[in-house]
Amino acid sequence: MFAARCRVDGCGRPALDPGPGTCAGHLPDRGAYLADLAKRLVEEGGGSGACLAGLEWPGAVLPYADLAGADLAGADLAGADLRGADLSLASLRGANLSRACFFAAKLFAADLAGADLWGADLTRANLKRADLRGARLDGAILRSANLGGARLEPGAVDAARLDDS
Repeated sequence: MFAARCRVDGCGRPALDPGPGTCAGHLPDRGAYLADLAKRLVEEGGGSGACLAGLEWPGAVLPYADLAGADLAGADLAGADLRGADLSLASLRGANLSRACFFAAKLFAADLAGADLWGADLTRANLKRADLRGARLDGAILRSANLGGARLEPGAVDAARLDDS
């Protein structure tokens, strides 16, 4: 499948989908785009398979959003509210997810390699078969998270919080 490319000044990065035909760095009206995108993702469930690579949206409020299979590689979602969101099979490779809330989120087989999950709340999250190699997990809260079959580097969860302390 051919992904659309940004054509602004010969950029060539993947274009946001749904979006204006540009990459995240060339949005003509970022505020309006993010407001419309939030409505699509939360109220209409229209984010499955979306290409949102590199999107800068710290503090996004997207509880229960459908982002299954979405490309969020390199996105900045620091402090975002993604509780209950479906991010199964999504690419979050290299994303900034520090202090984000993923309470009871579905991250089944998600690609989180190299992601920054410092201080993220992953309580009751389904991370089964997720790729967490190279992810920063120090301070992450993993209480009752399902890590069955997840790919982790040795000692990766040593600095994470696994209990109620």
